[in-house]
Order: sequence, then C-alpha cells, then structure tokens
Amino acid sequence: MNTSQYWFGTSKPYQIENSLRFNGDTANFLSRAQTSGSTVNDDKNFTFSTWYKHGDLQENCIFGLHTSPENWLLRWSISNGFDTRQSSVQAFTGSHKARDPYGWYHLFLTMTNGTVKLFINNVEQPTSFSHTGLTGNFVIGAETNAGGTPMDGLLAETHFVYGTVLNAVNDNFIEVTDENIVIPKDPKLSTADYGSEGWYFQYKPAHFTTSGSTTTLHDQSGNDNDFTAHNFTTTGANNDVKQDSPTVNYALLDPLWSQAGYGSTLRDGNQQLV
Repeated sequence: MNTSQYWFGTSKPYQIENSLRFNGDTANFLSRAQTSGSTVNDDKNFTFSTWYKHGDLQENCIFGLHTSPENWLLRWSISNGFDTRQSSVQAFTGSHKARDPYGWYHLFLTMTNGTVKLFINNVEQPTSFSHTGLTGNFVIGAETNAGGTPMDGLLAETHFVYGTVLNAVNDNFIEVTDENIVIPKDPKLSTADYGSEGWYFQYKPAHFTTSGSTTTLHDQSGNDNDFTAHNFTTTGANNDVKQDSPTVNYALLDPLWSQAGYGSTLRDGNQQLV
C-alpha cells in the first residue's frame, strides 16, 4: 500500500504513525498471561484486528494463545498463506496466499462461540473449524511462550476486543474505497468496548517503558492489559519502533531477490542484507 493511493480520495485518511518490527533472528515477541476466571476459553467470542507487513518470507506466527507447544495461533507460511492452527490442525483452506512483500495487509480475525473467521483486506477466507482449549498466554510474534517459531515483519495498529464480535467496515476499523482499496480508520472504541481482557497497541515510542531487564508495552485500551516486550530495542538509531505504516509505506529491501540463489539473507524486517 502506497501513500499515493490516497491522493484520489476526498478526505484525509486516519494516520497510523508507528509499527513494531519483529526480527526472527533475535526472537522478539510480546506476551501476557490471561486473567484467571476471565479467559478466552470462558468466552469464545473476540475480535482481533491488525495491519501486517512481511519481512523474511518464512513461516511467521503472528498471534495466538500459547503454552510451550502451539495452543492456538494465527500464522502465515509461504505454502499456505494465512491460516489458524490448533494442535497442528489447519482451519483455513482459502487460496489467498498473501505473498506480496511490498504492501500492508489488514488482518481481521473473529471468533464466534469458538468458530473463527479470517478476513484479509476485507475478503473472508473459508473455514469451518471450531477451536477448543484457549487457555494459554497471549503471544504476539511467536508460537510459544519462549519465543519459538518467531515472526519476521511488522505489525501496526493492533486491537483485541474480548467478548464481542465486530465488523471491520461497519465498526470503522477500515474503509474500502470505490477503487477497492482498503485504508485504515479509527474505530474509537471505549475501554468498556474492549472488554476486560481487551487491549490496543499503537506501538508508539512513549508506550514502551523499561525497568531493569524488563520492557513493557502499555495497553492503550484503558484496561491496563500490558504486555512484556521480549528482546526488543526501543531506543537508538536502529530500534524496533518504526515509522513504516499502512499510511506511510516505506521502501525496503526485496525479499524475492534474496531468494533467487544469490546466497544472501534479509533480516530485521527486510532492512538489513547479510
């Protein structure tokens, strides 16, 4: 998605200022334990919305409820595109491989009484799988609590609404233009709208704090459901908080070139060539 795509619109879109870089080599990820007695397993209804941009074109575990093996997760792989898995069972069978490394994808995942639906840029993917055992910790950017199978890429504007199933367009997470371009909007959710286990991340520099060896990403929903930020660098010239976003799409190194037999490796969200 390129900023120039907005020039043909009649109004200025909602601006997303920051994203967070996940680097598979350093296994950086976000995690938080669910609150006892108020878990997604108790109420199997939620809405998860995020913007996603590829880094290294390998398997990326984006979001899930994890223990040491996979408990439940949303991932992307070059062979299957996006899918959800529970105990190695694949839920999505859609043909959308989502292999464009240059633009941002809007991912909108809902669960209704345990059954999930995934919308990629507002296009629903086929699924009929009902998930059980959603008792693990929240993990963003990896498959396990220890950071196994880490993601390499960028996330921006991430919402988790607990207990309520919303609609991406009708509830103002996105707008679809007459040219069928998906652009960000601000749903303007209240703290109560997010539910007790809900959270919201803008990934702004001021939202990270470090005390001793622990870095915390602070929830912006008003619920104070903060996450521990593992192995991220949040200050300095090469930190993981970026201005690359769905509304200011930065040019990056081409991961397709690196796969063409040149013996090179891209890392750091396609910002570094090894």
